[in-house]
This record gives sequence, structure tokens and C-alpha cells, in this order.
Amino acid sequence: MYNLVVCCKYANHAFADYSPKHKMAVIKQLCCFPSACKKIFPREETIKPPENTENAQVAELEKQIQSTNTQVTELDKKMQSSNTKTQPDISVAYRLLCQAIKSLEDNGEEATNSTVKKKMLVLNPSFSESDYGFKQFNKFLLHALQEDIVTLQHHKSNGNYIVSCVKGAG
Repeated sequence: MYNLVVCCKYANHAFADYSPKHKMAVIKQLCCFPSACKKIFPREETIKPPENTENAQVAELEKQIQSTNTQVTELDKKMQSSNTKTQPDISVAYRLLCQAIKSLEDNGEEATNSTVKKKMLVLNPSFSESDYGFKQFNKFLLHALQEDIVTLQHHKSNGNYIVSCVKGAG
């Protein structure tokens, strides 16, 4: 078992950058007792670096910690500044939504959720539901439904919604 301890101890140190699964595979290839290698993780013993490099390693780790702290601080500042950005007025999006629906209906086209979004992009290419806090266009439509801007009916064949504006909305 001495060979296992020495082999695994130094292999574990030598392959420290490997993932645990890959490290285990390498150790098993090098070890004389592959069936016992499963007992390595987690290992109670620690590997001590040579005395002359310990101070250099500590200094390097302190530099890395300082650099990481600086990056975290910068990210916090960026997040705070991005959180102060205000969302555009959703009533503008609702007006565009109703304008697109009316345009489709005037042309005799069916106003499904996909055709409405395409028409909204034709009318305003910079439109994006994510600007208003919605990850999907359907979520935007459901919110408009809750606000009594539109009515939604399930399409018979393709699972889309048929969208229509409520009278006086938009």
C-alpha cells in the first residue's frame, strides 16, 4: 500500500489542474492497486510544498485574491449602474402592438403572435420585448392581456394565439 500512497499523493499533486474524474483515471493507470484508488477522494493528508517556494506561492495567491477582489468590485459597480437604467414606457410597446394588429387586420391577414411580432419589427425594427423585461414575446402578449390591451384566442391548428386589440386600447 506504500506504493499507492506515494503514487496517489504525488500524482494527485502533479495532476492538480485535472478534473477529479480525469485525475482519478490517470492515478488508476499509474497506480499498482487501482481498486484501492477510490479511497483517495477526499484525502485527509495534505501535500506540503517545498519550504523555499511557500512564501512565493503565498505572495502569488495574495495577488490573485487582490485581483479577484478588484474584479468583483468593478462588476458590482457595473451591476449597480445597469440596475439604475429605467425600462422604456411599456405604453409605447402597447401602441405599437395595436398598430401592428390593426395593420394586419386591414390587410386581411390573420393576426397570430408570430405575424404580429414580425409586423411590429417592420414598423419598428428596434423593438425587443426584452427591453420591457420579457424573455419571450408570448410573455409580453400575456402581460398585455392582463392589462386589457389585447384578447388572445388559441389558434385551431398551430398552437399560436390569435391576437386582437381591445376597443379603445393602444
